[in-house]
Amino acid sequence: MKFVVLSVQFCEDLQFFEPMQPLDIEAAQDRDAESQISPSDRVLLLPQSRWGRIRNSIKDNGGKIAAGLIVAVIATVLVVLIVKTFSEGAQKKPPAARSDSKLCTTPGCVTLASDLLRSMDVQADPCQDFYQYACGSWAETHPIPDDKPRWGTFQVLSEENSYAMRKLLETHPNAADKMIVHDTDSPYQIRARTFYASCMNMTEIDARGAQPLVQLMQQHRWNPSNDTIWRTEDWSDLTSRIANLQKIGVNPMFSLFVYADDKQSNVNVGHLSQAGIGLPDRAYYFKDKTKDPILRAYFKYIGNMFNLAQQNISTEEVDQLFEFEHSLAKIMLSKAELRDPVKTYNKHVAQEMSHLFPPFHWHNLFAAAFPFLNSTAQENVPLIVSTPTYLESLGSLLVGTNKRVVQLYLQWRMIAGFGSHLSQPFLDEQYRFNKIVFGLQAVTPRWKTCTARTDRWEHFDAFHIAESYTFECWQHRKL
Repeated sequence: MKFVVLSVQFCEDLQFFEPMQPLDIEAAQDRDAESQISPSDRVLLLPQSRWGRIRNSIKDNGGKIAAGLIVAVIATVLVVLIVKTFSEGAQKKPPAARSDSKLCTTPGCVTLASDLLRSMDVQADPCQDFYQYACGSWAETHPIPDDKPRWGTFQVLSEENSYAMRKLLETHPNAADKMIVHDTDSPYQIRARTFYASCMNMTEIDARGAQPLVQLMQQHRWNPSNDTIWRTEDWSDLTSRIANLQKIGVNPMFSLFVYADDKQSNVNVGHLSQAGIGLPDRAYYFKDKTKDPILRAYFKYIGNMFNLAQQNISTEEVDQLFEFEHSLAKIMLSKAELRDPVKTYNKHVAQEMSHLFPPFHWHNLFAAAFPFLNSTAQENVPLIVSTPTYLESLGSLLVGTNKRVVQLYLQWRMIAGFGSHLSQPFLDEQYRFNKIVFGLQAVTPRWKTCTARTDRWEHFDAFHIAESYTFECWQHRKL
């Protein structure tokens, strides 16, 4: 056993202990015969000085003096600590209230506090079920509406906004197709009301049937009998087609949009991410397609929608289309991986994309996405690529896929994307499928669909300001 030995040194009036090297007891016994040390003892060795005489005195008195000193020191320390503790406790005063601390008693704060209290289930034990304690009453008083797959506070807020927007867009209830445009209306008001009225006019929409979609496909040069939709040597035609689809709101294979930089929120940059499957999540594609009810419904849904769009597709082609989406799902990141802020932050500039992710001609995509920029600026557009591994695998997947299947896939993305804007047969087919996937029990009222589209597409904020009827006033009237 080794012990730390302390030597006592004197520097004028200052005395301190200096740690020394560990001492081997056996070696110490050889060097100092006086030191009869047992390996189980802990000792403090002092040099032979005047302190040595103290040590001898202690030994002569059988350790009684040492024991008495130790007891006296411990007692003194305890007394000092007790006195200090009681002294501080007697002097301690309750904290004074901050002069600037005020309760918010505005109508908004009172309403919010009331809503929070009504949402809680105070009878529940938070140590056993904190969710029930915090949200139990809200869940009981806010059942999921029949036309919604989910329901939460954001959905409630959206619902309230829909009622406010409807009041602004309709001149009187149930008269959207007889909308009156006043001479004093601003261009934004006229545009928003016209858009909303056209969305509500199901008589005209049903009369046109699938023709708007057929005409759109013709504009994009779809030819079902021609499987050469791009030149293998440069892929420029395929990239241009994807770019044109993204301009009209369809995102096959990947999505490109502008949003804030996650590391510099005051700067907007381009974002490029995986996209383009028809089911809500990639996990659906890994189930048994012959047994799973959702996958069986999806096969039927694809065939029926193609037929409604006046596009022929065989059962074998539907299966090939599904397998292509299945292949996309396999190379996609999972939802858990997409929540990783480090893994999904990969910043590049546009001109690097063709080298990083061939064989696409990315400059064609950026030219279509940012036509207001010159070629030099387009090449230097900052991009955050959230799924680089997906884009790396996508090129190899397309090389090994029949071009006819890729063409069917691009057509399907158009049909699925615009089906909800078409006639009643398309809407009925979508509802039948969504009922199986999401458990819907009712169709969303048409006016809610149209207010959402108007809000999304027609600069409703500007219209809202011009109307001089703010949401704040509307909320105040509710209070």
